[in-house]
Amino acid sequence: AGVVLDNLTTNGVRLNSMLEHLLKLRMTTVLVSLNYPDADSYSRFMRTAASKFDTVVRNIRELDQRLRDSGRREQ
Repeated sequence: AGVVLDNLTTNGVRLNSMLEHLLKLRMTTVLVSLNYPDADSYSRFMRTAASKFDTVVRNIRELDQRLRDSGRREQ
C-alpha cells in the first residue's frame, strides 16, 4: 500500500527545497499561506526578516513555472 498525499499547506519559506519531491508526488493542491500583502507587513506581523516575504513569492513563482513547464498547469 502506501500513503497518498494529494495536498499540502505550507508557509512557502522552504518550498523551493521541496519542489522536486512535490512534482514527483503529483500533488493536486499546494496552498501557500502568505498572510500579508507586502514585505513590511509580513515582517512586522510574522516577526521575521522582510526578505522571507520575497523568498516566499519567489518560491510560489518557481512552483507555478515548474507546473506550467510540466503541463500540469495551464499557461
